[in-house]
Amino acid sequence: MLIDPVFLWNNLELILGLVALVLVGKFLIVTPLVKGFGYPLKTAFNCWFRASPDWRILLCFSE
Repeated sequence: MLIDPVFLWNNLELILGLVALVLVGKFLIVTPLVKGFGYPLKTAFNCWFRASPDWRILLCFSE
């Protein structure tokens, strides 16, 4: 088996925390950069959304 479900379950908080940290970090980097070029906040959000590791997963949360 490639991924041990027990390992995932035992480290769920750590995994979710790291994923959240990466997403927030990308948002904090991309948003000021896009806003610095004079684009609106909606465009900055779209750039962050498309720069995520797998934006199809985030699509489920954005609707």
